[in-house]
Amino acid sequence: MNYKFFTILSVLLLSACTTTKTISLAVNELPPTAADDGGIELQMWKSIGGKNVRALTRNARFPLSSSSSELVQELDFIDSKGDKYGQRLRGLLMVPESGAYTFWLSADESAEVWLSGDDTPDNKRLIAFVNKPSGYKIWDRYKTQKSPTINLDAGTPYYFEVLHKDHLGGDYLNVSWSGPGFELTTLTSENLAYYDHESGLAESYQDGYHVGYHSGNLLSPYDNRYLPIDSDNDGLPNFYELAIGTDPNDDADAFSDSDGDLLSNVDEYFILSNPLDEDTDNDGIPDGYEVLVGLNVLDSSDAVNDNDGDGSSNLDEYLAGTQIDNASSVPELPSTPDSGGQDIYAVELNWSAPNTREDGSALSQGDIKSYKIYRGASSGNMVLLITVTDPEATSVALESLSAGTHYFAISTVTKDNSESKKSSIVEVNI
Repeated sequence: MNYKFFTILSVLLLSACTTTKTISLAVNELPPTAADDGGIELQMWKSIGGKNVRALTRNARFPLSSSSSELVQELDFIDSKGDKYGQRLRGLLMVPESGAYTFWLSADESAEVWLSGDDTPDNKRLIAFVNKPSGYKIWDRYKTQKSPTINLDAGTPYYFEVLHKDHLGGDYLNVSWSGPGFELTTLTSENLAYYDHESGLAESYQDGYHVGYHSGNLLSPYDNRYLPIDSDNDGLPNFYELAIGTDPNDDADAFSDSDGDLLSNVDEYFILSNPLDEDTDNDGIPDGYEVLVGLNVLDSSDAVNDNDGDGSSNLDEYLAGTQIDNASSVPELPSTPDSGGQDIYAVELNWSAPNTREDGSALSQGDIKSYKIYRGASSGNMVLLITVTDPEATSVALESLSAGTHYFAISTVTKDNSESKKSSIVEVNI
């Protein structure tokens, strides 16, 4: 093997960025006092076939013609209601103090937890779900059972809804939460007040945020005065099925996986990802894996984060097959392959650490966490190559490069996980 070594004299680093984006729920003023806060409203629909929550929400009797309605004191049921039923529980969530909260769900056969940014269902979003039995109060079978950490304010009511579909055999449902000053515990009427709704008609006809979102994405006309047509009652409106190439008259294709990312078409509809693209946010990590490990399928920036603090980005860990939430599971450095007699090249990148931030303030060496090295076959197609975890490093050797033109850039990551813009791109001809 012939081994040749090239050195790039320097790569200009732009200053590191310390600005972070915070996603918060928009909330309104405290509404008038509810008429009755004696419990959480539970509506039940009997004789509903199917295993998925969509079998309930697409039934002609939902939401106006429930079989029964009652007030309950907690979100905890087991082996108590028979088979083939669906239920909806809803109320206004009031947190004991402002801070970060997390929600967990266990259910048979399937269930969803929705939380709004205010006291109405119009702004609700899906925060946890299961599509298969999880085991009663088993919290770690599926990553989707656990919500992201959500900041909530004391004194602000949040619309809260749980949809549950049972099929055959044992039935159970539990929704628990944790927050400032308390560990995992079942949600009860102590923090869920009665939701005083005038009518479910508008909710039924609007069909939620998802219809409007996908209508806009697919340039399909959207009129929230009318129920979107779903000929096969599979949870996917006809306009959506036609746009993604499935059959509006075949309910089986809702549970197929058109893009091979391990998420069904109906899953992708409700989490707002693209069912025809296995990597909706183009961050190098497939949608199914992102859902499994709790990343955001619509946010490409989480690929360069280091969730477990082991010095390797989430993308590095995915590509290496290691765990993004286990600091002891670290990608191995690749070995140099046999070249088969062809020339193998190495490039050394050298840089100077930045000393200012983008806002002009000083950046000390102690503020730097790592460097990200990007490479591409063209200047317009740069992907993350490696993460240099030594903050004092000023060079790195990149081995096993083939002859041709390579493009490199570098960015700085500070200890608050903010990443700078990429440096100027350096072109290397080998």
